[in-house]
Amino acid sequence: MAVRIDFDKCNACGMCARSCPYQAIEIVDKKARWMEDRCTLCGACLESCKFEALTGSMPSREIPDFAEYQGVWVFVEQHEGVFHRSSFELMGCARGLADELKQEVTALVMGADVSRNAGQFIPYGADRCVVLEHPALSYYQTCTYTHALAELAGKYKPNI
Repeated sequence: MAVRIDFDKCNACGMCARSCPYQAIEIVDKKARWMEDRCTLCGACLESCKFEALTGSMPSREIPDFAEYQGVWVFVEQHEGVFHRSSFELMGCARGLADELKQEVTALVMGADVSRNAGQFIPYGADRCVVLEHPALSYYQTCTYTHALAELAGKYKPNI
């Protein structure tokens, strides 16, 4: 798919650029310019152009079935085994949301040597704690934590 721009119809109003959440369209020299490397094919720009200067088609997307996804997770932020105060605050918000949805709240604790204190979240609204301990999680690294979180989410299938 490619976005096509009819420069005869483009009046540089900027609606397409403002509507793109990925900044894949810019107005340059009073014309829209599409940057393919930034585009995620969301279609927001096509819907925003009132002058039909942008055309293209988005691939159809299948909506997954989330029926088996249950529970509200709170990612517990910690540093050297000390839990950040915001994690306790989020637990209360999660509890309210989970009660509305009639689902459980899970505190997700990741790090090295964190299991001994993970139970602290039960009085703050967690129904259970999932603990992932590994020396590689001693210090926060985006790729390491993201991979671990994705594995856990694939296994346990949280709703939120």
